[in-house]
Amino acid sequence: MEDDMEEILDRHRAEKKDLRNKIINMKRTSGKKDKKKLQEEITQMENDMIARHTEELEKLKLDDSKEEGTSPQIPHQENIEVVQRISKAQKRRDKKEQDAKRREEELIQAEEDNKNSSRNLETKAINLILKARNLSLHTIKSDGDCLYNALKYQLEQVGINQTVESLRKIAADYIRANKDDIICYMTSSKSDDLMSQDEFNDYCNQVENTKAWGSQIEIQAISHSLKVIIEVLQSSGTPIITGSDFVGRPRLVVTYHRHFFGLGEHYNGTKFASSNEDSEEVY
Repeated sequence: MEDDMEEILDRHRAEKKDLRNKIINMKRTSGKKDKKKLQEEITQMENDMIARHTEELEKLKLDDSKEEGTSPQIPHQENIEVVQRISKAQKRRDKKEQDAKRREEELIQAEEDNKNSSRNLETKAINLILKARNLSLHTIKSDGDCLYNALKYQLEQVGINQTVESLRKIAADYIRANKDDIICYMTSSKSDDLMSQDEFNDYCNQVENTKAWGSQIEIQAISHSLKVIIEVLQSSGTPIITGSDFVGRPRLVVTYHRHFFGLGEHYNGTKFASSNEDSEEVY
């Protein structure tokens, strides 16, 4: 088992390095290519790799459990699943937040009239996935706190009370305490190098004290701190499950959207489906 695990982890490290080099090369050779489209391609590549790595590790654990009746522990530093790399897009977050309400209202009205819009097609696909689980969408307000509000809502459904502020502090404290395991996934906003110590400190401060968008790093931090399983559903691809080792603990199911609002990525909550629901709530 140990030899198999080390072989897989060695390959994962090499694949992460290869993907990082590929992303750097894509950025350098993109020319006038639409930056938003390029970032979407990069995010999808990262998501695909994370899902594949997670599936391989879970399969190895399952196989070993069947043979020995035990649940092996994956080295902590290899259990950090990351969907979004920190990039120059972080600088645009403040401005996006200022325009959020106006753009959101305009976009929703325009896209509701277009049944084939990216938003409607994505939402329809996610709703089908939720319906198969007897769940429905619980709409979260679109701002930098959407991930934290989605997790706050899911925690309330299982009797765990947290605030957005407390969840942000939990995430920031975990990231600071586990810097050595996480920093390798955090790219400087000024270059393609890893974050400097000052940038890392600033990042943690933004997580804790501002409305900075949440990412898979924060999902990992909250999952491990509260010992809960967090499952992120998307319109396509494999769900990203964080904290699968916490058997018997609550499972929080949230949805990840690329086109729900005009601000880019967005997280919504989920709830048990009702046969006579009137409309989606806004939390």
